[in-house]
This record gives sequence, C-alpha cells and structure tokens, in this order.
Amino acid sequence: MRKILFYIIAIIVLITGAGIICITKMGTPFGKDNSDFAINETNKVTKIVLTSEQEKVELTKMPEGWQVNKRFLAREGSVDFFLQVLSRLKIKSPVSDEKFSKETETLTENIVFIEVFEQLKRVKSFFLYKVNSNSYANYACKRKGANPYVLYIPGYNKPVGSLFVTKEKFWEPYIIFNYMPGVIKAVKMEYPDSPEKSFRIVKTEENRYKLLQDGKDVHMFDTLAIERYLSYFRNIRFDRWESGIDSVEIDSVISTTPEFILTVTDNTGELNTIITYSKTPSHNEVFVKQNDEKKLSVAKYFDLDPVIKEIKYFLVKGK
Repeated sequence: MRKILFYIIAIIVLITGAGIICITKMGTPFGKDNSDFAINETNKVTKIVLTSEQEKVELTKMPEGWQVNKRFLAREGSVDFFLQVLSRLKIKSPVSDEKFSKETETLTENIVFIEVFEQLKRVKSFFLYKVNSNSYANYACKRKGANPYVLYIPGYNKPVGSLFVTKEKFWEPYIIFNYMPGVIKAVKMEYPDSPEKSFRIVKTEENRYKLLQDGKDVHMFDTLAIERYLSYFRNIRFDRWESGIDSVEIDSVISTTPEFILTVTDNTGELNTIITYSKTPSHNEVFVKQNDEKKLSVAKYFDLDPVIKEIKYFLVKGK
C-alpha cells in the first residue's frame, strides 16, 4: 500500500513539474523576456560583422579600441552604443509568412546579416530587413526561411532598423581637422560676405610663415599668433551627420552664401576644405560640407571656434 501511495505521489510530482515547464515555455516562446535575438554579455563580444548586398563592416575589438575593417578606429562610443542595442533587442510580435514574403520578396538593398562573435565562436546571427510597414522599421529572422518577427527596444522610440548600418563612413570618427602644426603647409580662410576679414597663411621653405590678404603680403603680423592658431587644428570635430534632410533640401542649403570657407593644405599638398552654412533657426550650430562629401554634417560653433579667426587676430596691435 505504501509503495502504491509512493508511486502515486511521484507521478503527481512529475506531472506537476512537466506542467510547470510547459506553461513556462508557453509563456516565453521567444526566449526569456522575448529576447531571443539579443546578446547576453556585451563585454565578451570581440567582433561584430554587418553585411549587406552593397557593403560590409567588420568591427574588431583591439587593445586601443574598436577597429573598422582593419583600417581605422571607430568613432568613440559608436560601437558601445551598438552593443547596448544588441543587448536590449526584444521581439515585439511575430509576422505572418504571407505578410513577410509580400513585403520582402523584392527587397535586396535593405537586408543586413548580423554576426556576433566571442573570440572565434559565433554566438549570435540573424537577418534584419529594413521595411517601412511598421514604426520599428524592421523584420528579423534567424536564418532564411525561419519565422520572421518585429524587433524593438524598450524605451527607444526611433526606428530600430536604422541602427544597423553597413556604410563604413558611418563608423568613422567625426573629425574635420586633425593636424599637428608641423604638417600644415597653408591655411586659407574666406568670408564671402566680408572679404576684408579673409586671410591666408603659408609656410615658407625656411619654415617661417607668411600672412596674406587679398593675395598680398602683410608685413607686420604676430608670428606667435600664427603658431598658436596652427596648434588649434588638432581634433576639430563635427557633432553629427544631418540625416533629417533630403537631397533637394541639401541643394537648397548649399545654394546659399557660405558663412566661411576654410581650407588646410598639408605638407604633401593634400587639401581639406570645409564650407559652412547658416543653420536657421539654430544660433549654436552650422551646416558643414567637407570636400566632396555629398551629405551635410552639423557642427557646434563651440567646437569650431578655435579655428574661426579673422585677419585682425594676427595683426600687431596698434599697427
């Protein structure tokens, strides 16, 4: 009798345990907290690869920082932010196969394959489809033919799909100028609306400097002011890319008169030019067009201020 009772109790316990497990699994069909696409420990990640049909970005953790395509160090904080994105991804809802197929069957350019590695081991991978049919701007699936889902980040209201960028330039540091004084051959500052403020500095073969205005030598100037000015071209940055305007609006901006045009020539003869435009109604920022870049960036006056000088800055006082 006791053996029978024991068996009955054991069976009840097993059934109850199985029921609990089943209910638990049913309650979290997409992994714990619906985070089946998320990485667990960001500090263990050593490499991230983002691949689209057009481009590929490989982010590799190095002692000095994250390297982009083995060419340069990524913009400070950009990879750390992306790691946080990967760690916080959650599934918002599943997507029907019919809906997914209909919206992605002709999609080629906006598909990104994400791979995350810890040392040599790939710990996470999935496809992300950038679509416009939902406010999160994405569908995602673990592999081609697998169940598709919409991903979101709790507390983040912008399109998640836009965070997966395969353009190498996106990961570059936001640098405008970064020169040691000794490598600068010439600096030219032009004020289209006030040409009398413009100037040009040229280093001579004797490693001295000439100051010119309207193409003519200025004979009395402060050489220490020039040396001090050239030292300011270290780590001059812009704040962000201007992503809120289209090509028509960009053309409208660059058709206006620039606030100033600043060109630095290094000892090899390479030119680096920025053209700045007023950013109405902001009084603290300007649009910046750099060299042949088709996009506009936005810089704060505070960051550009060290290199925004007029010719009077170099003139000997009282002369």
